[in-house]
Amino acid sequence: MKTLTLSALALFANLGGCGTEEPRGKAAPANAIANEIAKQDRVREAHSIPERVWDAFEAATGHRSNFGAIEEGYVVATRPARIVELPFGPALLTEVEIEQGCHGCVGAIGVYYLKRVGDGFQVKGRWPRAIEGWTFGLPPTDWHLTDRFTGYPAIYATGGFLAQGITTAGATITELRPTGPVESAPIGTYYDDEGDPETKRAPCKVEGRIANVRKDRSFDVVVSGSVEAIDRYAMKGGRFVARSQIRWNDPCHG
Repeated sequence: MKTLTLSALALFANLGGCGTEEPRGKAAPANAIANEIAKQDRVREAHSIPERVWDAFEAATGHRSNFGAIEEGYVVATRPARIVELPFGPALLTEVEIEQGCHGCVGAIGVYYLKRVGDGFQVKGRWPRAIEGWTFGLPPTDWHLTDRFTGYPAIYATGGFLAQGITTAGATITELRPTGPVESAPIGTYYDDEGDPETKRAPCKVEGRIANVRKDRSFDVVVSGSVEAIDRYAMKGGRFVARSQIRWNDPCHG
């Protein structure tokens, strides 16, 4: 399919929520598409993304600006986030977002390992959806690079989900190794069912706090609130896995 800018693509799609069967809209007039493209270009300039990030983005994706594609009736947008310096070279991080995505849809952070070639970049490895988000088509919105947990830098990302009055949250640790990103097991950090009308008991509210980190070996999640416990994670097969943990989907059950 011919590539269009995100705004132009949005004009071709009548987007709905999960499971909807609404017919898709007709193509907009050419002048409307042109106006939307111009508007997006002005937004891009206002963000003042460094040129070297656009150089890396073009090397990784073949595009010099944010772009999108129609996938299953949704506009899936890809944009650059930043370049990070890893021990083995630079990496471009991108954000993939499903425009007006459904409750159960998830965006992602993409990872592209780069090699400097002259004034530009060459891609050594690509993982366009390396770290997925939690809901509504969004990539992780709260994340940072850290060397607290693993030998190579890792992306620590957090997010949450609300359904049937139950709020949950968690985190992921994705180590950026020379061979590619490695994601550890999910980490539970929050649960609250006070808004669930079906609950026949007192509300359950639990929080988890990471503690006792031993790099490349283990860490704990100290659980407090309606339940008090310690989730224990250990490195196994090159990733952190849970050795013991509470039932984060219903921590007060039984």
